[in-house]
Amino acid sequence: MEKLQLRELSDDTPNEDDLLNILSDEESQESVSGGWILTYADLITVLLVLFVMLQTLSDFNVKKFNSLFFGHFATEEKLSRRIEVPTMESVILEDYKTYKSDGAYTSFTRFRDEQQEITKLLEQVRKGIKTQKLRYYVTATTDSDKSYVMIKIRSGLLFKSGAAAVSAGANDIINKIIKVIQPHTEYSINIRGHTDNIPIKTKQFPSNWELSSIRATNLLRYLIDQGVDPMRLTATGYADLIPISKNNNATNRAKNRRVEFMLKR
Repeated sequence: MEKLQLRELSDDTPNEDDLLNILSDEESQESVSGGWILTYADLITVLLVLFVMLQTLSDFNVKKFNSLFFGHFATEEKLSRRIEVPTMESVILEDYKTYKSDGAYTSFTRFRDEQQEITKLLEQVRKGIKTQKLRYYVTATTDSDKSYVMIKIRSGLLFKSGAAAVSAGANDIINKIIKVIQPHTEYSINIRGHTDNIPIKTKQFPSNWELSSIRATNLLRYLIDQGVDPMRLTATGYADLIPISKNNNATNRAKNRRVEFMLKR
C-alpha cells in the first residue's frame, strides 16, 4: 500500500523537461511584457544627448574652445588654423558686399541718385520761377518716381483760341521760362501740347491732334531762335488724350488746355 502511494506521488512530480519548459514560457512572457523598457530608455538617452548638444552650442565660446583644443603650447601654424565661427554681423556684411557687387544694387543706386538729382532740379526750377515772377502763370512738379520735372503753363497765355501762332504778348513769359530751363543743359526738353475735348475741324486744323502738335512745334522753333540747343528739344501733341481735370465745365477745360515743358535726362 505504501509503495502504491509513493508511485502515485512520483507520477505527479514534474520531471526535468517539464521544469525547463515552464521556465522558458515564463521568460518569454516577461520579454513580451517588459521589452518596451529598452526602447524607451534608448529614446530618453538620445533626447538627453540632443539637449546637451543644443545647450553646448547655444553657449559656444570660440576663445575657450581654441584654448582647450590647441592647448597653451600651440604653435603659430596651429593658431592660424583655429576654428572661426561666423557671427550674424559678419554674415550680413558678406551678403551686403555680394549684393553691392550685383547689377541689381548698381541699378538701385543709380535710380536713387537720379531721384536725388531730380529733387534738386525741381527746387532750382521753382526758385527760378519765383525769381522770374512766374508763380501766377507757371507751376513745376514731378512724378512719383522722380524721373522728370514738369513745367506747366496754360495755353491761353500763349495762344489765341483755335490758333497755333505764339501770341505777341506771350514772348515775355516764354523768355522768362527759357531763363529758368536754359542753365540745366544736361536735361532734354520735351514740349507737349494739350487741348480740351471740344473738337475742332478747320482747314488748318482737322482735329485737336494737329492743333496741339503745331502749338508744341511753334514753341520749339521759338526756343531755338532764342538760342536753346535744338539737340535738347522735342515737340509732341497729345490733343485731349491726357486731361488733368474733367472736361465738364469751362474752368476745368481751361486747365486741360495747356503746354508742358518736360525736363528729363
